Amino acid sequence: MLRSPFRSVRSKLVALSLALIVIPGAVFAFLAVSGATDALERAVGRQLAMVAGDAAKQLASRLDEQRERLASWANQELMREVIVTDVDKRISRFLLGQRTRTPMLLDALVTNAAGTVVAATDPAMLDTVPAADLVSARVAQDEVAIDGPRPSSRYDRPVLELAIAIRDPEDATSSLGVLHAIYDWRLIAAALEVIRADNDALGVDVELLVLDRDGTLIGGSWTPRDALEAGTSLRTAGWRSAAPDAPSYDVEPSVDALVGRATLAPPAPRWSVLAVEPRASALAPIVAMNRRLIGTLLIVLLAGACVATVLAHRMVRPLRLLTRATGELARVGGALQTVPVRSRDEIGELTVAFNRMAADLRGAHDDLVATARLASVGEIAAGIAHEVRTPLGILRGSAQMLGRRLHSEDAQQRELVDMIVGEVDRLERVVSGLTELAKPRPPAIEVTPLGPLLERAAEFVAGQASESSVAVRVEPADGPCTARCDSEQIYQVILNLVVNALQAQPKGGEVRLRTVAGTNGHAGFEVSDDGAGIAPEVQARIFTPFYTRREKGTGLGLALVERIVRAHGGTVTVASTPGAGATFRVELPAGGAS
Repeated sequence: MLRSPFRSVRSKLVALSLALIVIPGAVFAFLAVSGATDALERAVGRQLAMVAGDAAKQLASRLDEQRERLASWANQELMREVIVTDVDKRISRFLLGQRTRTPMLLDALVTNAAGTVVAATDPAMLDTVPAADLVSARVAQDEVAIDGPRPSSRYDRPVLELAIAIRDPEDATSSLGVLHAIYDWRLIAAALEVIRADNDALGVDVELLVLDRDGTLIGGSWTPRDALEAGTSLRTAGWRSAAPDAPSYDVEPSVDALVGRATLAPPAPRWSVLAVEPRASALAPIVAMNRRLIGTLLIVLLAGACVATVLAHRMVRPLRLLTRATGELARVGGALQTVPVRSRDEIGELTVAFNRMAADLRGAHDDLVATARLASVGEIAAGIAHEVRTPLGILRGSAQMLGRRLHSEDAQQRELVDMIVGEVDRLERVVSGLTELAKPRPPAIEVTPLGPLLERAAEFVAGQASESSVAVRVEPADGPCTARCDSEQIYQVILNLVVNALQAQPKGGEVRLRTVAGTNGHAGFEVSDDGAGIAPEVQARIFTPFYTRREKGTGLGLALVERIVRAHGGTVTVASTPGAGATFRVELPAGGAS
């Protein structure tokens, strides 16, 4: 069955790593951009409020300048001649001179109490009744009235009118007439153009709008867009910044812009100046930061994917090796594979545990195989012992009777009889060994010192060793060495190993017996010789029943040794190099172990 690649551990690890990069990165980017946007909007809003404040001061300053100038003109001595007939030329020449010195002044005129023009910079206005939209009727005694800006067909441009009453020197409560000054609004508002040009030079796209107290656009400096023309009521159009109680800066959603607001200070009219900057322009650094963040996040994501892939491969590789080794271990007869430990983390601990488990399972398997093999041998032994022992006894007795009847001088026949008796004895020993394998005696476990058992075995074979010119030496132990075992059965193990060593030992050699401190709560002993050694292929089969290298051997001694040691919960191993002797090592549960 095909497995989805997204169901593998490596894919999940990579996906998890990428999620750990993308999700925090996206959250961080969102928080950073959101916070930076809010901070930048506040900073730009305050800056726009300052720009609007500067523009309002400039505009108010120009208006105050013209108000003061007009008031000084009205206080001129010659203005009292308004009531004198035919003095218009003198006042008109004065006004004409002021227009020459004031570029933004389009016209100036004086009306008498009847509303008739008695002096003007334009002679065509004399002796006429001015248009009704002049502010004469609305001029108070000590105030400068402002009207406009308003479009004018006469001047083909927006104009701003300032008017002030000419006071009667003999009656302070009455006026002789009204002095009117008509200004070019565009020149008065030229300061806004300068402010806008300065911001353009700094790369700031700011538009300046002047609103009257009703929120109607009356002037400013802006690029025509969205049908935004003078006379448009921004308050009616839904501009929040055109409301009377609008804050000093805010976001204007109707045009997607940031707006700073300032109001002209008295005695200037209660006009408002708006400094407007599109959000796209104001937040351009945030857009650039977004691009950098996205680029950085993509680079980090790519690098993270590469690192996560490598790490996932390194993490999954031991798991694959464990899976493969498990499959090999599950197969009958499969080779035992030791998985290399590549890390000290949980996977490394799992690998160590698997190797330990595999070794234990292989040991258990070997124990089961050996037990099954010995059980088969036991069944065979029971039958052989029953069927063979009686005929062997008859053969031996018959051979001995035949030997007694032969003449002593017939040496050849005597030798044949002895040969028959010897072979019958050997078969008897084989049957006895098979009997022991068939019916093993349970060990009587008790704490037993191993040193005395080694010395007892050495004394027992001393005579045989002397005949073979072989020395048997028990090496002194570093300390007491005890094991939980059946002393007689372990003595039989020692004796079998020592006899095998003597038989493999050349004349003049030495057999060494010594106790050893085992590992993991075990104790034991070693039997070493200086013989020809054991080949590796022989070591693999040396404990197999009926396997022997000696011509007269039965192949049951070492099998019996292994069975007894395993019955005690111990191990027997052999270490040998061809030509350098062999060492048999037996480890048993140490004395005092539970």
